[in-house]
Amino acid sequence: MTGTSSTGHPKANIVAAFTKVYDENVWQRKDTSGPGSSVQHTGDYRSFLHRLLQSRQVKRLLDVGCGLWEYMQHVNLAGIDYLGIDPVVSVIKRNKALNLPPNIQFQCGVIDDVPDLASYDMAIVKDVFQHLPNQLIIEMLEKLKVIPVLVVTNDLLKGPNINCDLGGFRKINLEAPPFSVVPAGKMDFPSVPFVKRTLVIQNDVNASAQGSSTS
Repeated sequence: MTGTSSTGHPKANIVAAFTKVYDENVWQRKDTSGPGSSVQHTGDYRSFLHRLLQSRQVKRLLDVGCGLWEYMQHVNLAGIDYLGIDPVVSVIKRNKALNLPPNIQFQCGVIDDVPDLASYDMAIVKDVFQHLPNQLIIEMLEKLKVIPVLVVTNDLLKGPNINCDLGGFRKINLEAPPFSVVPAGKMDFPSVPFVKRTLVIQNDVNASAQGSSTS
């Protein structure tokens, strides 16, 4: 976990920022992730995700910033190779102790640590970008373009985007500058304490591969 990620942010800084969030119980839900990850507040999202997994015939799923495996325990992942990654060692250690089936795996790290990133059919990034600086979000979106479908969820901002420190928080609108994402689909759903928006981003993986080969 040493060195600098391709996003230009030292991995040690990412690890330290989110380890502090859990160690200091910043989200005020001891031994769990934030309130938006509870089973109670993810019903609409889980139904939406289930339909996507079925309609897209997903066989390999990457969960970026998986957190403590709370709502995902209630998503049907039969026949899907799932990898959840998170920079917090204690989070991954706890997830690995859940005695889950062999198609469910966890890894401590960031997306730069994922082998064969382009082999995944879909990536989900739920309640992660709202805790990251704008430039890191832009660079992560670029890196994830090798995956055909990206499903991103955040607390919805209605207004101009602002920046935040690594591990901080603000609501965010990926469809507005400086991100200007054009989604293939989207869904808003009530959560706590804000309304969330899920974007389905269809990536042109062929264009991404050509760009990588010429860079």
